[in-house]
Amino acid sequence: MRTWEDMVNGMSPESQKEIEIIRKRAAMVVSLIELREKKGWTQAELAKRAGMKQSAIARFESDTTAPRIDTIIRVAMALGVDLTLMPSDHAGHQQAAAVMA
Repeated sequence: MRTWEDMVNGMSPESQKEIEIIRKRAAMVVSLIELREKKGWTQAELAKRAGMKQSAIARFESDTTAPRIDTIIRVAMALGVDLTLMPSDHAGHQQAAAVMA
């Protein structure tokens, strides 16, 4: 039986890139949800602090829309975090994890 990874590996490079984009977007959304929950905030509380509507936060968290970069920055600022670009190699992820810990 073929696994999901087998299927992805059999896709065109363009399709593989799209899968990776979806994975990274989902990981970012999960991280922001975890930050909100760690603070004990509801979606409504985050929305208030970000100057947005609760329904916009719900759409963002359910990944039903692709938010604009300024929306992502607004949510991150409300959560008290920065968005940082880092190398996508394994070593870069380890360094970033150490800094965030």
